[in-house]
Amino acid sequence: MGLTDAMTHLSEEIGALRQERGTFMKNLAKETNEMKTRVFEMRADFAAARARNAMQLKNDLTAFVFKLREGVAGFRNDFRADLDGASRAWFGPARGFAERAGAEFSFKPERKKSRQRSA
Repeated sequence: MGLTDAMTHLSEEIGALRQERGTFMKNLAKETNEMKTRVFEMRADFAAARARNAMQLKNDLTAFVFKLREGVAGFRNDFRADLDGASRAWFGPARGFAERAGAEFSFKPERKKSRQRSA
């Protein structure tokens, strides 16, 4: 094998490697674009799922707050009824008499007179 044959063989190898590199770069660009598309779709799916979860969470929290307010209102009404019952037990039915519109008598506590300081 002479110098000419070695140079020809080397030139063919360089050409083959250049072609393989070109094919590799085309495949790499294609795969990169496909991956970008998949990532874009995955991000869109995440955004849609996040929006669905946010809406569901908002609905759940709204329902929870509504039930909580109903429960608290019930407790307040029960407590008010208990206080009224305790008041009637301690003070008798006369307490309600003063609260009626046509009552003749109502108890008002006296205010303390403020002292005037001498200068």
